[in-house]
Amino acid sequence: MENSKKPVTNIVGKVFKESGKPAGGITVRCGEKEARTLFDGAYTFTDVQPGPHIIMVHLEGYDESPVEAIVEEGQEAAQNITLLPMKGRGKIWGYVYAEETGEPTTNVGSVVMIKVMSNKTVSVDPKNGYYEFPEMTPGVYTLWSSVLDYEDQKKVVDLTEDEEKEIIFLLKRKEEQEVPWG
Repeated sequence: MENSKKPVTNIVGKVFKESGKPAGGITVRCGEKEARTLFDGAYTFTDVQPGPHIIMVHLEGYDESPVEAIVEEGQEAAQNITLLPMKGRGKIWGYVYAEETGEPTTNVGSVVMIKVMSNKTVSVDPKNGYYEFPEMTPGVYTLWSSVLDYEDQKKVVDLTEDEEKEIIFLLKRKEEQEVPWG
C-alpha cells in the first residue's frame, strides 16, 4: 500500500532583536500567510509550496528587511530574522533641572524613552543636566525623567520626520518621609 500523504513543506524560524533577545508577539508574513511569534521569537508557516518565499516582519521603529527562504519539496526550511532598529534623522534632546533652583540636578539620573520594542535609556549629565536621543524616527514617544531624590516626570513627544525637539524637565524634590520603625 502506497503512502498517499503529501510530504509536509514548512518554513520555521525565530525573530530576534538586535540585542539577540527573542522578539515575541510580532507578526511575520510569507505571501498571504501570517504568523505571530511566540515568547521565544519562534514562528511557523505550514504547508507552503516548494520554491523561494519572501519572509517579512514589519514592526514600528525597525527596518523592514525582506528575507528569502527557499523551500524544497517535503523539507522544512529554517530562516531566523534579526530586527535592526530604523535610524531616523530626528532628535529629542533637552535638560533636566531642579524646579526650586532652575539649575541642573546634580544627582545621578536618567531619561527613559519608551516606544514599542525600542525602549532606550540615557544618562543625564550631572554637570549641565543634558540628555539626548539621536537618530530618531517619526512617531510618538513617552519620556520619563528619573533622578535620585526627585519625583519622576513624564512627557509625551510627537516627533515628525527630521525634526529636533528640545524637552525640558523641571523636577520637584521628593519630600522627606519619616520611616516608621518597629
